[in-house]
Amino acid sequence: MRTVPRGRTVHAPAAVGFLFAFLLLAGLICATAAFAGSASSRAGGPANAGTQLDPVVPTWTTDQVVTLFLGLLGDYNVFDEARFAGDDGAPGGWQSLSATKSVTIPAHDGAHVIHIELANSSFDADMIGSEADPLTLDFPTILDTIGPATQVRQPVETRSGSTAAVKFEIADNLSPKADAQLDVTNRSGAVMQVVNLGRVATGKVLVARIPVKVPVGRFTISVNAKDLAGNAQRRAGAKTLTVK
Repeated sequence: MRTVPRGRTVHAPAAVGFLFAFLLLAGLICATAAFAGSASSRAGGPANAGTQLDPVVPTWTTDQVVTLFLGLLGDYNVFDEARFAGDDGAPGGWQSLSATKSVTIPAHDGAHVIHIELANSSFDADMIGSEADPLTLDFPTILDTIGPATQVRQPVETRSGSTAAVKFEIADNLSPKADAQLDVTNRSGAVMQVVNLGRVATGKVLVARIPVKVPVGRFTISVNAKDLAGNAQRRAGAKTLTVK
């Protein structure tokens, strides 16, 4: 079994010939394209079952069942069968290469690896890319099923039309960053102002400087967040905003 390091070119042995080397390289290019995630996935966004895996950036998922997109691998007629394994498990039996494949990863949150072996059933056993010497690709994915917890650190007192400094923190079990927004609500719970904080670090006390666009009065200020897997916060700690 031959493992191909990501970012390196596969060189077929001389006996296979230039043509097969070209097709094999084309197959690897297609593999990268087929598994390339959307812009949000490449930025570290969620990738649940039904979204594409990126072969370079570890993909975050909230679901044990991850759908792989393999269609382009068969378009160049380099590979016609595949088998799969999760983490260090033994691969299953060879099966025809299909456009999509659902793979179940272990249930525990954390880093996992999906192993894919690709072969051409017509190749002789001594050829790279045969069932005896398949091409092996490893794709990392991170299962995260627990949302972050947010906390505004202290009450805020300011004047209407001024800029307020809001100290807050987002804690998460795995995700190093989260997409956050700050909400200002009145006593009846109606949202009076929303400030997009963008993608921020977790596990740190941060300061957001926001324009105050609510009238004089007492309000509640809270931070809501989603981690890189797409889990919403499980707890949002709020504080009082007093506008004079």
